[in-house]
Amino acid sequence: TASGAKSGAYSGTFDGTDDFVNVPHNSNLNPTINNPYTCEFWLYFSSLPSTWKDIVQKNIGTGNIDGFYIRTNNASGMDFGYVTTTRNGGLGITYANLGISANNWYHIAFAVDGTNSYVYVDGILRGQLTLTVGSYSGTNTNALTIGGSAWDGYSPVRIDEVAIYNRSLPVSEIREHYNARNEVWFKTHSAINASSTSEATGQHSYYLYYNNPSAGTAIENKRN
Repeated sequence: TASGAKSGAYSGTFDGTDDFVNVPHNSNLNPTINNPYTCEFWLYFSSLPSTWKDIVQKNIGTGNIDGFYIRTNNASGMDFGYVTTTRNGGLGITYANLGISANNWYHIAFAVDGTNSYVYVDGILRGQLTLTVGSYSGTNTNALTIGGSAWDGYSPVRIDEVAIYNRSLPVSEIREHYNARNEVWFKTHSAINASSTSEATGQHSYYLYYNNPSAGTAIENKRN
């Protein structure tokens, strides 16, 4: 852990060499058959990887089923994959099309409704894929890992607030989660005293700040 978290005092900070969090296998973490599924978290790149590095995954690997992965790829972007005994699909999206750059926090949500998969960044739909229908065999008793795995390697990233759901979160709920960590503050050019009649009338200048309650600071989070 290290300071500089998106929420709270600490985030998971991974060196890209061998750091990762291992969550022991639990079948409730597996996406199965046509069941809906969502994985969401906050992600921060100090620099954008240009090769395959796992970020969050469960059972990634050739021939594995009832699993999912979110990773960087070798095409200046990220991959979002999902496979069960009846559905599979992988979606690759460039950093540019995801709206991701280095040195910023982003809210990532990968949602599957059993038929389609959806990728949201900061509450905005950035990719959608109709899953391939098929018949696949195998099991998933592997751990869920955060920060990397031996399959693709380890990511030099910060990750915060990882959550797994056994349902496909609607965009309204995904945006609620994103907005909950990006409070909007309104400030006047000079502080208003609510009890002062002199401040209750006349013209005043108002400024909009994201996640920054201090007036006089540059406007933040211009992505909104």
